[in-house]
Amino acid sequence: MTARANLAVSYQEAGRTSEAIALLEQVVADRKRLFGNNHPSTLGASNSLSRWQSAVDDLGQSEA
Repeated sequence: MTARANLAVSYQEAGRTSEAIALLEQVVADRKRLFGNNHPSTLGASNSLSRWQSAVDDLGQSEA
């Protein structure tokens, strides 16, 4: 799970945002299932996912 989260970060840094988001969505789902919604690992991954999704949304609005 940590390896997939790290891969998502690498994708994000390489500009492969859609792949990064898809992978991190899986990581968040797995962490929720294994650790629960309020575990620090789940919250950290959820926070990253939200930030990345917001950045994509902001970019889409600026291009419109």
